[in-house]
Amino acid sequence: MSKNEETKTLDAVVEKYGLSVKICPNRSAHIDRGMNIPSDMMFEHDSMFLVKRIAYMTMGITQETIRAWSPEDCKDFYLENKIATSNTFRETFLDGEKSIGWYFQGRSNYYMTFLEYRWDNGMIFTNYKERVNMALEFQIKEVTTDASDIIDKVRDLEEQRSVLNNELKKLVASDSMSDRLKNILSNVDIGLSDLD
Repeated sequence: MSKNEETKTLDAVVEKYGLSVKICPNRSAHIDRGMNIPSDMMFEHDSMFLVKRIAYMTMGITQETIRAWSPEDCKDFYLENKIATSNTFRETFLDGEKSIGWYFQGRSNYYMTFLEYRWDNGMIFTNYKERVNMALEFQIKEVTTDASDIIDKVRDLEEQRSVLNNELKKLVASDSMSDRLKNILSNVDIGLSDLD
């Protein structure tokens, strides 16, 4: 499959599943030219600078060591140290006294939101296909979590229904109730819809 065919296929997946366009490369049909989104090479370049900055400034790795790091070395460091969760993009690079806003001068606002999204979601140093796969994984986890929550709620409601029906049976079996009320209550069965 050619690069253009792959991009079209991935674009279709992004559209079908409502994935964020922030994972799309500049050659994607979802990216308007006026957004000034550069190639993935620029994202990689900036990501390397940012990872090396964290390694040097906060983790004490020497300049001599990080100077020799390849994109793969930076990616490994980023993933192994869970940099996306321990150093969110905005807090680490844009807010407060340690802001390096100067570094990003000249970059479009769209580019900055794309970079922030990819950084915070562990998607830097990835290609379009990898980002689409990651975004689909996030959706699967979200749907699975939602489904688990629904299953837990149904289970809780079933337990509550069972408890209430058992209490009703005990009440009907007691001697402190008139036969007429017992007859009415013996036909009552609490269903799930009664509990919601």
